[in-house]
Amino acid sequence: MISNWKHELIELAQDSSSSGLHKLLFKLSELLATPNKVRRHDVVVAINALYCTGKIRYNDLPLSVALHLAHGDIDEAHEVLVECLHLPDNELVNIIHKNGRHHSRAISNRQDINVAVTDALLLTKDLETVVTVAKNLGAKLSPLGVAIAVNMAFESEELVSPLIYRNETGTKHAATLYYLTSSKDDKEGAIKKWGLTHTHMNSGLMAAVERMTSRLEFCDDDTVDQVAKNMVARGMVTVDTIMYAADKGIRPLLFRLLEAMSGVPHQEIRSFIDKDQCDRFAAVARYIDLSPPQFASVFLRANGSRVRPPGLIGKALTIYSHLSHERAARIIKHIISAQDYAKKAAE
Repeated sequence: MISNWKHELIELAQDSSSSGLHKLLFKLSELLATPNKVRRHDVVVAINALYCTGKIRYNDLPLSVALHLAHGDIDEAHEVLVECLHLPDNELVNIIHKNGRHHSRAISNRQDINVAVTDALLLTKDLETVVTVAKNLGAKLSPLGVAIAVNMAFESEELVSPLIYRNETGTKHAATLYYLTSSKDDKEGAIKKWGLTHTHMNSGLMAAVERMTSRLEFCDDDTVDQVAKNMVARGMVTVDTIMYAADKGIRPLLFRLLEAMSGVPHQEIRSFIDKDQCDRFAAVARYIDLSPPQFASVFLRANGSRVRPPGLIGKALTIYSHLSHERAARIIKHIISAQDYAKKAAE
């Protein structure tokens, strides 16, 4: 037997006039206000059925009905959070704070999202939510929101492309994002959209390197290897980044960046230091065109705190000053060939 209220809903749903729709929505609001869990569930089912038949849209729901649904389980809240445009910003922020990531993910799909809501969404730091916001051009981003998203882009390249093309990103962040992608198209897109100059690019590069290498001196070799590989893939290995690694005293990264620019395995470069083979280390440095002061700094940092033989630094500088780029290239070629021969012989 159909309950009286259900029978009443059926009758109201059959009235296609605007007044009939108004009465139907009012009745739904009245029923949801009744503290009866069983009835609430049935009313939610009825609302979904009416939506599926095209009788109502979620955006038509009275605010009281929409809020009942929006604060409920995600199964009944999802469509309302996405489609009901008149949910107030303060209520959306409240839902983000009080409910789980699924509610935030639904809200991130709204066609128009104001700054207060996007800030709340981005502060969840849920990757799926942040990626959706970044791709949603109807979501307005504040400087805080952009900074949060760019910071997360260091951990997820999925964020980089949509952020590059957003108008709120700005030149400074765009220059950093340039170095967080391995996509040639996105790199070209960043230059074209933001008119990145050499100065912008250098600032972006060093900001990216500083963030990627923070506390790297305390990490294991596998972590250092991964950072170095990421830097190579993203076009971040330059003389400036080598000098940065040297100045920061991050020796494992320094050797790997020297490998990326010279082709000599980092283990071999490290052995040049350990065995005081300053002529070979000088060849690596000359091959990648370090200036004499840069070579002196890199050589000292590469040695670290180890005890050096008397006169070693002076000897290294003398060798470097007399070494041509052509001679260095021949030495590097010989070192790499010897390494390749040794590998084949071991196989």
